[in-house]
Amino acid sequence: MAARNHHYIPQCYLKGFVKNRDKAQLYAIDCENPEPFTPSTAGVGSRRDFHRIDIEGLAPDALENAFSGFEGELDQALRRINAARSLDDFNDKSFLLNLIGIIHVKNPQIRSVFHDFEENIARRVMDLTTSSREIYESQVRQAKENGYINPDADIDYETAKSFFEEKAFKIEVPTERHLQREMDLLDTALPCLFNRSWHLLKAPKEETGFVTSDHPVVLQWQDPKLRSGPYPPGLGLKNTEVLFSVSNTLAVVGTFEEDEMEIDASSELIAKFNGAIISCSKRQVYARDDGFMYAFDDMVTPRKGDTLIEYVSSALEKAD
Repeated sequence: MAARNHHYIPQCYLKGFVKNRDKAQLYAIDCENPEPFTPSTAGVGSRRDFHRIDIEGLAPDALENAFSGFEGELDQALRRINAARSLDDFNDKSFLLNLIGIIHVKNPQIRSVFHDFEENIARRVMDLTTSSREIYESQVRQAKENGYINPDADIDYETAKSFFEEKAFKIEVPTERHLQREMDLLDTALPCLFNRSWHLLKAPKEETGFVTSDHPVVLQWQDPKLRSGPYPPGLGLKNTEVLFSVSNTLAVVGTFEEDEMEIDASSELIAKFNGAIISCSKRQVYARDDGFMYAFDDMVTPRKGDTLIEYVSSALEKAD
């Protein structure tokens, strides 16, 4: 039977944030729930049929199985990076950068944006097509000639216009179209990641250090003053940085301007890094336990993880 629960955040990556890999449970905070919970890595970072395809000659889970093969090798690379606490092995580093690229371009948020874009275009085309009988009949004739509509189809103008105006339909974007676009985006993203220099941040092994989330790749301007401005950062732009938690004890920051280095991260640096990861999350934050520290720009001193739900709830109340 084909697997239906497909991970857009690999389980082997999420296992870097658990206390016991055999049990593989995370400490999780959901902004829509009042209490933290402890899901398994199998239960988060996934969507039903996220990689399912409908292509003649291929099994529906063919792509999911292909990703599983990559994740098997990725798992070993991440284990070696965490054991060595180093990015000196180029092959292992390449797996890490591919992971960052894949998560950056292949996630529910990106799909939602492109779905809305294509839906908007489709509705505009339909609006134009039904704006007059002449345009509608011309478009139908061309569609039949080009094989897009059955030559015997007979849908009159008034029926089509009423169908559109009543919005008696739903526009779907095939998963295959999303996946093709995501792979094209990945081809563009990877050089922008490999051309960056990477700082490896090391948290103390015995502490709860870095957190991750349901949207763990952070792309931001290096200058904090620009982060609230009108111009979003681009992956290929100078003066930007990519933040990514590798595991509970390791994280990376990629820039174009600085040399590669390894840094023993202070508590303050870890807290600020976690604040950036949390701020970029869409709904959920994952950690080893509630002992992590976090800090946002408006904080004088860092706070402990067990206060995050209270902080988020307070912020949402103020926003309302």
